[in-house]
Amino acid sequence: MIPSEYESELQNAVTEVLESMCFVSLVEEDAPAITSETPWVARKLDFRGPFAGSFGLRAPLEMATIFAGNLLGQDLEELSQHEIGDSVGEIANMICGSFLCKLETKQPFDLTTPVVDLSDGIATGATKRFTKDFVVEGGLLHTWLQIG
Repeated sequence: MIPSEYESELQNAVTEVLESMCFVSLVEEDAPAITSETPWVARKLDFRGPFAGSFGLRAPLEMATIFAGNLLGQDLEELSQHEIGDSVGEIANMICGSFLCKLETKQPFDLTTPVVDLSDGIATGATKRFTKDFVVEGGLLHTWLQIG
C-alpha cells in the first residue's frame, strides 16, 4: 500500500500518462484474474534528488502489448518483445517523472534509464516497498515505490 501522502499524486500520474500516452483509462472494477502462468513485463528505475528511491511497474504481457501498441501507434501483431519492454520502461519513466513533479520539491530529480525488474515487485532483504495496483480497461497495472 502506498502511504497516503503519496497515493493521490501517484494515481494522478498514472491516470495522466495512461490516458494521454496509451489511450487507456483507469476503471472502477475488480482486478482481472491473474494466474501464476501469466507472463509479465516489468521495468524499474532509480531516482535521486531531494530524496532518493526507486519506482517500478509491471503488467501482464497482454496489457503491456496494448500499452506499447497505443504508445507507438503500431498494430499489436507487429510489435517485438523488445518494443514492448522498451515501451513499458518509457511508461515507468513518464509515471515516475510525473509523480516526482507533483511532490512540489522545487528541486530537480535525476532518473536512471529503466531496466528489467526481476523482483516481481516484491521487496528483498530489509527493503520496504509500497505497492499499488491499478485496474485499467482490459487489464491490470502493478506499481511499486521505494523511498529512501
